[in-house]
Amino acid sequence: MARKKHTRLKQKISERGLTYGQLSQITGIPLGSLCAKIGGYAAFSSREAGLICQALDIPAEKLFIFF
Repeated sequence: MARKKHTRLKQKISERGLTYGQLSQITGIPLGSLCAKIGGYAAFSSREAGLICQALDIPAEKLFIFF
C-alpha cells in the first residue's frame, strides 16, 4: 500500500507560520508521531485530525481535503 503524503496539510501548517514542533505542542500529539503521520508512515486517528483542524482553523467540512 502506498503511503499517503499530506502535502496540503504541510502547506496549511506553513501558511499558518507554524513548525511541526509548535503544532505538536498545540495539539498534544507527540512530535515523532506527528512527523511520521504527516510523512505518511502512519495514519492519523479521527481525534488527531480534529485537533489539527482546530489548531489550523480548518472547517470540519474540509477535513477530507487534508486527511
